[in-house]
Amino acid sequence: MTGSFIQKEIAHFDRLSKDAKRLILSYFLYGIGIPFTTTFMNAFIWRSSRDFASVALYNMGTWVTLPFVFFINGILLQYLSISVLYVLGLILVALVPFIVIMLSIKGLTSLFFVGIMFGIGWGFYWSNRNLYSLRLTEDSNRNYFYSLNYTLDIFTNILVPFLIGWLIVFGNGYAYQVLAIFLFLIYVTAGIVALPLSMHPSEHVHGVITKIKGRWNIVRLAAYGFGMQSGSNYVVPSLLVLFLLGNEGVLGTISSLGALVSALAIYQIGKVSLVHHRVPIFASGVLMIIATALFFTVYPVGVGIIAYVVGTSVAANFTWSAYSPILAGVIDQYTPTKKQNRFKYFVDHEFFLNLGRISGVGIFFILYAASSQFSALHFTPVSIAVIQLFVFHLVRKLV
Repeated sequence: MTGSFIQKEIAHFDRLSKDAKRLILSYFLYGIGIPFTTTFMNAFIWRSSRDFASVALYNMGTWVTLPFVFFINGILLQYLSISVLYVLGLILVALVPFIVIMLSIKGLTSLFFVGIMFGIGWGFYWSNRNLYSLRLTEDSNRNYFYSLNYTLDIFTNILVPFLIGWLIVFGNGYAYQVLAIFLFLIYVTAGIVALPLSMHPSEHVHGVITKIKGRWNIVRLAAYGFGMQSGSNYVVPSLLVLFLLGNEGVLGTISSLGALVSALAIYQIGKVSLVHHRVPIFASGVLMIIATALFFTVYPVGVGIIAYVVGTSVAANFTWSAYSPILAGVIDQYTPTKKQNRFKYFVDHEFFLNLGRISGVGIFFILYAASSQFSALHFTPVSIAVIQLFVFHLVRKLV
């Protein structure tokens, strides 16, 4: 039975091209560092400042920067290899935590500018990662490619947050420094794996979309609303756990629990699902977001917090695994003969996605400034969750 299962898994994997397999490995190495660059960086900033505004401004610096870097990346692709820019992004993403931790950077202005630096690295990484994924996959195997990618991320998120959290708790004050060095080494390796994957510079045309037609305005609205949930997910769950439940060990354990709940479901869905299943998968994620946010609003302690943090983690994997191939399919339809124009659509989409992320963090910031830290944590989740019903309506129109 076990041998047959392994053979089937290998058969699924062998359907991918050699370049796509190399991408999966690079993405997997990147995924090992995600909990540290997101959840635990927020934890470090909050521990250092005890100020929610510091965490919010750091993240806003990132979201403000991302779409502009996507645009600049399109220009640079006319002169530099995609692999060079991809590696540059990975190095910058690893350097920011190293600098913040080693220099113990504090202050709202300093953290905002450090967030901008992180946004530059993330922009180079994600813009080129999106291009890699779009070119080296086809619509027929994207469900499997994206689900395998998300499943590997989930499995690393099962183990890595748990280990990081308790290492910080028992690390005698040096755990963050050790983790920053380890992150840098892992991301350099991820870049080396992707170096052989290159594209000719002329395959991509930089610039912006000047003529909007058909369904692209729907894509923009969906990206904006979806971005609000994404931005909230980067800030609220980690602060909820740290502020109301305890330390990084508890934070890591709950994050790992969320990954464990969603791992097998996402992978199995990716193997058997077809194109027309993407909307139901997205709908499942939206329902989880709304249900857990409402439960937390009614019961904002203990079990309510755990349910919300775990639920949003599971829901994010469902929604992203469905949303990514839907977006790629729409872009393919808009560029059936001029593939080099695809990058313009990524830039445009990234602008509205990050505008939504800024708005999501902005709602949290407004509630924090107008009332209290607890009110911001209490009411931000349900406020943004309700908006996801409208996002689902828009995504359904795209398929």
